[in-house]
Amino acid sequence: MQRDAQLLMSTITLGGGHVRNNVVVRMQDEGCSLQAGGLYLMDREQQCDNYIFVEHAKPHCTSSELYKGIIDDAARARFNGHVLVQDGATKTEAFMTNRNILLTDKAHVETRPFLEIYNDDVKCSHGSTIGQLDEQALFYLQTRGISERTAVTMLSYAFCDEVIRQIAIPELREAVGDMVKKRLHGELTPCSECSIKCSTPCNGPDAHFDIDVTKL
Repeated sequence: MQRDAQLLMSTITLGGGHVRNNVVVRMQDEGCSLQAGGLYLMDREQQCDNYIFVEHAKPHCTSSELYKGIIDDAARARFNGHVLVQDGATKTEAFMTNRNILLTDKAHVETRPFLEIYNDDVKCSHGSTIGQLDEQALFYLQTRGISERTAVTMLSYAFCDEVIRQIAIPELREAVGDMVKKRLHGELTPCSECSIKCSTPCNGPDAHFDIDVTKL
C-alpha cells in the first residue's frame, strides 16, 4: 500500500474440505488505512486456517482486523494474526480481534493474535474469545415460543452480522448475507419455517446469486 491508500476487504468461508486463507498487507507509505473482516462457518470434519499479516512500516497508518467463526460438529479452525509495527512508524493505530463460537464438544479452534511493536507513540490492541452461544439469550427466545433450532439460527446470524455489515458494496453485502443465512439454517429447511428471511428463495430454480462483477 502506498501513500493514503485505503483497503476494505472481507474473507468469507462458508465451508470446504480444508480451506486456507492467506492475507499479507504491507503499508509502505504514510496515511494508509486497512479494514479487514473475516467470517468462517465450518461443520462436519471441515477445516479452515486463516492467516493475516499486516506490516506498519511508516507513520500515521491504521489497521483493524475482525475475524469471527462458528465451528460445529467435529470441525476445526485456526486463526493466526500478526501485526508488525516497524521502528519509526509513529502514530500507528492497530487493532486485531478474533471471536469464535463452538457449537459442540468436539469442535476445536486455535487462535493466536500477535502484536510485534518496535516503536513508541502507538495505539495497538489484540484479543480473542472462544465460547458458546449465550444460554440466557437462548432461554429468553425459547420462553417467547421460538424453537431451540430457530433460536440458535437467529443468534448465530446476529454473531455473523458484524462482519457482513463491513462489506461496503450493497449488492454484494446482500448476496453474502443471503449465503450466510442459507448456510446457517441448511438447504433443506422450508423457507416458510425459517426465522431469517432471504431476499431470494433457498430452494428451487430461483436459488442463485447474480453479481455484476463490473460494479466490484
